Amino acid sequence: GRTCKDEEAAHLAPADIEDGFGLAYGRRCLEHPCFGSGRLGSRVWWEEVVFEAYTHAGLDPDVCRRIMPTLFPELFAHYATADAWELHEGALCTLESLSALRAQMPGGALSVGVISNWD
Repeated sequence: GRTCKDEEAAHLAPADIEDGFGLAYGRRCLEHPCFGSGRLGSRVWWEEVVFEAYTHAGLDPDVCRRIMPTLFPELFAHYATADAWELHEGALCTLESLSALRAQMPGGALSVGVISNWD
């Protein structure tokens, strides 16, 4: 995983950030479903998640506020690239098999789609 390059955050354990992320993500999903759609917008929603994850991991909130203008855009940009993601084991094989099955069915009776929660 990626961690903040700021010296004041270098002591944070990736596992602690991950734990904080899980808590923050769950809380934001309850408070503002659908990544803040219609109220916050996804960028603000994710920034709140990142802030809470880092502060939960032990970063002083004032330090976190100071580094967020650098930290958050870097993280947000990274997760907008293919490099940040990986296919689940067997996903490509499953999609290829479904595509082949669809090609054999009369009139394309099988619909195949991919659903993602990426906002």
